[in-house]
Amino acid sequence: MWYGRTYHKISRWFASSQTCSACGCVNKKVKLLSIREWVCDYCGTIHQRDENAAKNILQQGLKELGLFA
Repeated sequence: MWYGRTYHKISRWFASSQTCSACGCVNKKVKLLSIREWVCDYCGTIHQRDENAAKNILQQGLKELGLFA
């Protein structure tokens, strides 16, 4: 616990910005930091790089803590 919150650190190598937060498909083509927006090839969801990464980091952390299926 940290200031009444749970702190959990995920792996720095987790592909948070390359993974579609809607379907889970990994897109290796968006590895370059200059790509700020991309469309998932599988489900067609449009992603803003940083917002997508934040969603994936939260989901991964909850999964590792056993709080998310």
